Amino acid sequence: MSKKLVSIVALCFLIACDTSSESKAKALVQEDMRTYLPDYNSYDPIDFSKLDSAFTSSNQPEFEANNALLKTYQQRMEEYTNQLKAYLENKITREQSEYYNNLLKLTKDSARQCMARNSELMQDLAPVFSGYRMQHTFKAQNAAGSKTMHHVVYYLDSNITRIINRREL
Repeated sequence: MSKKLVSIVALCFLIACDTSSESKAKALVQEDMRTYLPDYNSYDPIDFSKLDSAFTSSNQPEFEANNALLKTYQQRMEEYTNQLKAYLENKITREQSEYYNNLLKLTKDSARQCMARNSELMQDLAPVFSGYRMQHTFKAQNAAGSKTMHHVVYYLDSNITRIINRREL
């Protein structure tokens, strides 16, 4: 009986000594502050959010690449439209105008295909667990020397052993 009791008490101590996930995350964030801040001595922590699950999508990279391509098409359409306006102001020849008009049509078709692919990708955006996230609010001196408030979201790996990314809000 006493051996079981001693074993249970020892197990409770081991569990109690193990740091919680939130404590690990806070420790990682505070350690990152040493390299992130220009003046660590001015660091004044204000708040840590609760540790929360972070998710990404399995096709997120393809979705982002497709969005970047769509943005490029939109910029080109704007450029070609401006060139066609130049024709109306008699700044370019009719042949040049036809050339830009054809380019505009081709770019619109490409943009439509890109938008259709985006619609397909959005339907398949299934969340995949990627780790954890924690928001940290603090005051610290910036590079100019004035003390400012910062809100930073930290993304941690699934084992809470390293910071994957940080994003200042």
